[in-house]
Amino acid sequence: MPVYKVKGGFRVLKFSKENEDKFRTELSSKIINQFGHPPYTGKEVIREILLFCYEYFISKFREIIHSEASIRT
Repeated sequence: MPVYKVKGGFRVLKFSKENEDKFRTELSSKIINQFGHPPYTGKEVIREILLFCYEYFISKFREIIHSEASIRT
């Protein structure tokens, strides 16, 4: 995963297309199962979908960090 230095000295990670496709496909299926097919209208539904996505990515992040081995000796 490449790291780019941007204005202000901040570092930004660029994710691979492979991971984007993997998570987007899975998340899209989950959204459709939970909320039906788009279009989605109304701020409450949009808010629920955004929260659903946020929780999905938190869950995936936790899975990844819990599966990582410690580098401490």
